[in-house]
Amino acid sequence: MLASYAQKSEDVTLRDIGFAEQADLLDRVADRLGHPPPVIEAEDVRRDPREALTSLCAAIDLPFAEAMLSWLQASTLTMESGRHTGMAPSSPRRDLLRRRKQRRHCRGTCKR
Repeated sequence: MLASYAQKSEDVTLRDIGFAEQADLLDRVADRLGHPPPVIEAEDVRRDPREALTSLCAAIDLPFAEAMLSWLQASTLTMESGRHTGMAPSSPRRDLLRRRKQRRHCRGTCKR
């Protein structure tokens, strides 16, 4: 994440990328659990999704299911727009949430 952010901005700080907030959240979860929570690297998921998710499931005592792999093949996040493509068919609730999000983003400046 840091490398891609640095390509967009020359003056990247830990505050810009939310590193302090992430560390604080990790510490709070660890305090609540009594041990550090499992953390996985995105690169591990990209390289071998089955292995990464099987390991994560084992760490949190959850059975692995093949369905966990389907979104990895169907979903693409475009960094320029921050929008997902190739997702599952739409639903009325998903459409409503998407419209609300667009309205908040546009704030009256977008064409409808």
